[in-house]
Amino acid sequence: MAQSGDVLSFADDDFSWVDPALETAPTMPVTVPARVRPRRQNRTLKSDLERLRAWLAARALASPYRNRVLLAGSFLLALLVLALVLVRPLVGGDSTAPQRSTTKEKKLTEVPAVKPPPKPRALEPGDRSPAVADLQTALGALGFYSAGIDGDYGDSTSAAVLAFQSAHGLAADGVAGPATMEALAEAVSAGTRTDATTAQQGLETASGAGRIPSATLTRAKKLLDDSVSRLGTMPPGRIAAVGPVFHDVAAQAADYDGPRALALFSMLKANVDFRATHASSARKDIRDGDGIVYRSFENHGYQFHPIAAFAHLNSLARRGKREAVARLAPALVERGVHSRGALVWEYYFPFGGPSRWSSGFAQAIAAQALARSGKLLGDDDLLAQAHAAFEGIGHGLYLEPGGGLWIREYGFSDMAVLNADLQSLVSLSEYVRISGDSQAKTTLARLDSTARSLLPQFDTGCWSLYALGGSPASLHYHTYHVDLLHQLAAETGDPFWKQTEDRWRGYLSSGGPTAC
Repeated sequence: MAQSGDVLSFADDDFSWVDPALETAPTMPVTVPARVRPRRQNRTLKSDLERLRAWLAARALASPYRNRVLLAGSFLLALLVLALVLVRPLVGGDSTAPQRSTTKEKKLTEVPAVKPPPKPRALEPGDRSPAVADLQTALGALGFYSAGIDGDYGDSTSAAVLAFQSAHGLAADGVAGPATMEALAEAVSAGTRTDATTAQQGLETASGAGRIPSATLTRAKKLLDDSVSRLGTMPPGRIAAVGPVFHDVAAQAADYDGPRALALFSMLKANVDFRATHASSARKDIRDGDGIVYRSFENHGYQFHPIAAFAHLNSLARRGKREAVARLAPALVERGVHSRGALVWEYYFPFGGPSRWSSGFAQAIAAQALARSGKLLGDDDLLAQAHAAFEGIGHGLYLEPGGGLWIREYGFSDMAVLNADLQSLVSLSEYVRISGDSQAKTTLARLDSTARSLLPQFDTGCWSLYALGGSPASLHYHTYHVDLLHQLAAETGDPFWKQTEDRWRGYLSSGGPTAC
């Protein structure tokens, strides 16, 4: 799998292309209520004496020497009264009497008035800051600004602000003051509100048709409501950045069901939470609280990415991270769409194809990761879900080049991509070894046979091809091919894979594809 400007690939069975800087998407800050200390009650001589009398009376009732106890108690009370009378002048009198605070004490107990935070100053020509970059992002989303986002309030930014002000009946002075920023936020959020309404109606329709369980409906609505509410706290550029995600979620409204709603609205919330606290989208991947991975794609925000998510699960299971696996594996299973006994994980944005698509590559990795997880946790249900993931490949995700069998990387494309098929061979080999799935074992034998027969067609004599009949692979992908061949040689012990690995590894020192 590849994307413009960023290569998606695997380097070993931990799928090391997953961003090592991956961090949990920020959550809303938790407000801890101030600790309320119990009020210290004022004590008086009268109350102390009453408490002492009550205590003595109780002791007397419980004692066979009742009269002696009462007599001794009366004597003690008399001594106490005398002592308090003598001591009172030394300690400043009765504790119930009003005390005069000193000036110093008064200053310590006064609570200063809370000053409202200062309003951000207007942005104007000559400024250079992240706030200017946010302004440029918002203006660009509305079509008023097309230069680079550089945070520099130069002539092009000033012209864009003037054009926006003129179009919205504002004083056209080229300065982004409070009124301009408010109008800008309103403008960039208009389409988002429309998409949110479409999504809400889609949930209601799905509920009425019985496609979504009530518990999932409640979760999805809350995720949507929280996401919309949080937009009000965000500057206009960040609202513009999450707008495409709202649009992608709304585009699936006619087909919402339980798994899709959970995947889509969790993705939406992860994007809003991240954007609310991060001005930049430089991070490639983010995760939510369950560990679900979302990957950044231009003009689509952070998208639910099954391959990246199952790669992360694979890594956690290999490292024995039981708690994280026990959280992530069920969350991924919840997001799998049920289809005739299979589970299929979907992508929800167009990637040269339809707005919703699936991948045989992702299914193979899902089978491996869920099998690993089931083995680690001793969970037979996860092993059953691993089989359902394998079954999902049969739902249109095989190619049959020359009558053989090949894993389809993109469900909408007939391109035979080498790294997808070799990685799927590695993943399904481990799935079969863990599960003992006889059906998968038969399929794996066919996949293995096809890969062997077609592999020479990917060999140019000095380099490898990315896809059958296509262009030479990039250095990254050729190196990845060599690593996959190494894994297959280790997995199978077959000299065919080892010989191919050695030959292709030699190409790395031969000058590359241009040396042919």
